[in-house]
Amino acid sequence: MASPVGHLLLALSCTGFRERSAKPWPALVWVVIVTACWAPDFDFLPGILIGEPNRYHHGVSHSLAGALLFSSAIALSFRKLTDNRVSLGRIAFLAYTSHLLGDWLTIDTRAPIGIPIFWPLNDSYFISPLLIFQDIRHGTDGAGLAGFLIEVFSIANLSAIGRELVITLAVLVAVETARRRIGRGH
Repeated sequence: MASPVGHLLLALSCTGFRERSAKPWPALVWVVIVTACWAPDFDFLPGILIGEPNRYHHGVSHSLAGALLFSSAIALSFRKLTDNRVSLGRIAFLAYTSHLLGDWLTIDTRAPIGIPIFWPLNDSYFISPLLIFQDIRHGTDGAGLAGFLIEVFSIANLSAIGRELVITLAVLVAVETARRRIGRGH
């Protein structure tokens, strides 16, 4: 899995976070992007509550069905607050699926390897043949919360985050440069 830093930068690259339709609600759009790009990893929370942080990780929240449910909930939740609910739903979907893309492109050393992207239609786990991100360590099974926290804040994870920053910042700069050039051409 990629880190929260990598997930956020991928989400910013994928969402078009500066699009015109979002101008009236910039704070809300930022909250939607940040929440959506980290939402698949909220599956750590029930495991943390029972003392086994990894127990539910990389489950159904890491699927397109999870992305559709989350983005639909965002669109419906804000339908009376703003006229751009379709846009917010689309932004939420793009940010959520950017998380799936990041995890798909990340070395995974924990069984089952990959993510269940097509759940519930297919229970198989998928991983990219081209892995560009290092694994973010978050404890071994049975290590409990202490083992989870020790690995989360490890030097190995700091190194992985550094690599993610180089790659995802380059992607973000390239996307923004292309977006500006396209904007000038119209």
